[in-house]
Amino acid sequence: MPPTFHPDIAVIIPVYNAIQYLDECLNSIVSQTYRELEIILVDDGSTDGSEKVCDQWSAKDNRISVIHQSNSGEAAARNTGISHAHSGLIAWVDSDDTIETSYIEHLYNTKKNHAASIAIANPRSKQSIKQDGEYVYSGQHDIIRAWLYNEIPSYMWSSLVDKSLYDGLQFESFRVRADALMMGKLCTRASRIVVYSDNGYQYREHADSTSHSASSPSVNLNSWMESGEKEYEYFSSFFPNFRKQASYHIMHELVVVYFCIKQLPDGREKKLLCHTLQKLMARHLPHLPWAHLGAKRFREMLAGLKAFILLTVYLMKHSRNYR
Repeated sequence: MPPTFHPDIAVIIPVYNAIQYLDECLNSIVSQTYRELEIILVDDGSTDGSEKVCDQWSAKDNRISVIHQSNSGEAAARNTGISHAHSGLIAWVDSDDTIETSYIEHLYNTKKNHAASIAIANPRSKQSIKQDGEYVYSGQHDIIRAWLYNEIPSYMWSSLVDKSLYDGLQFESFRVRADALMMGKLCTRASRIVVYSDNGYQYREHADSTSHSASSPSVNLNSWMESGEKEYEYFSSFFPNFRKQASYHIMHELVVVYFCIKQLPDGREKKLLCHTLQKLMARHLPHLPWAHLGAKRFREMLAGLKAFILLTVYLMKHSRNYR
């Protein structure tokens, strides 16, 4: 049912067994200085009482609506939230996180002041951000290039996005990098993106939240690699002129995966992960834009080449083991 008021921003909160932190999260949202909010709670089959807390908040604040659904995963909860949103802008908050009182107002004003399709509050210091704390990317070519060279943050939880950019898109059920896969697609549709420094989003590590579900290292690392390949296929199919930059983008991720796998104990699981990673690196290494990388990115890809060699040596050494 549409809200009886006319909110500008839909704040979507997927909820799954977040009883310990949910009140704190929602209190930080309803206390925002920016009041014109449509707050959508998507209860993804909670069993710890979170579902009741959602209903209690809805009863005392008419800006809050609750959708209860059977447990389907964070991607499905996010898709449900988007489909129920009536506002023109979409923001996200994880159910175990909090935001500072003026966070959404600052996000909204920054987006409006730059006439941007997407605003991202970046809590980390990046070289790509100017001293005044803001950096603007305009035009599809510059935006895609910036995305593939990792200048634009890949997380959804500190973004404010025109809802129209989500049309026809769905979050996919990857345990890792689902945010990056969606954000990459949104970037290709944006006319302008502003990234600015802001620590107003308080991110909490919590094993039971929708975005931190526990699973074996192999499941998470395989999901990481699969989502990366899905993103590469998207860019190489729809933007073939950026295929080399897309290979760089994915190789950057694969180097991180390599160091994660390296920490695992020797065994069949590690060997299978190494085999998958080596195969993917072999796919992308020959297509990197070496001549256009610059010193820092060139060194990063040399690290990728070194990782590929070490993976090959490891697999040769253990070729008869863990079968």
